[in-house]
Amino acid sequence: MLLPFSSNQITSDLSPRTSGARLVTADKPLPSAQRLVVLVPNKEVDELEFAYRIWSLASPRRLTVLFMSLVGEAREEAQARQRLARLAAVTRDEWTQIETHLEFNLNWFEAVERIRRQGDLVVCHLEQRVSRWDFGRQALASALVSRLNLSTYVLSGFYSKQLY
Repeated sequence: MLLPFSSNQITSDLSPRTSGARLVTADKPLPSAQRLVVLVPNKEVDELEFAYRIWSLASPRRLTVLFMSLVGEAREEAQARQRLARLAAVTRDEWTQIETHLEFNLNWFEAVERIRRQGDLVVCHLEQRVSRWDFGRQALASALVSRLNLSTYVLSGFYSKQLY
């Protein structure tokens, strides 16, 4: 179930200096891209609803989709692979090429940096957080824009609480 987030709530949660053209909230049109790099936390999510949302972004534009997840321990691998496979199966159609990728013992920045290419648009969740240098937390979306200079599209409401 999608939680009701307004554009103002999302924008206020993100760093003001990254609210420009490269950080796009889900209530805005999808920017030009060749591939969606969808960051998938290894947490419970309504996979059908999430996959349908990604499909609705990718299929009309005939975009490639890369679903990527991180695992820190071997015991998490099977669950993460199964989730990626289910998301891929639901999202795939004759116009949408789907790839999956699993990274071990990396953070989101390292993982994205390894696979990024020209024309990518990262898709992540408002609820995803990362550590800041001052020991605070910040939205992953704004950190991706500021640290890696990557265009980022922010979804919200698929996870019920903040993800660290």
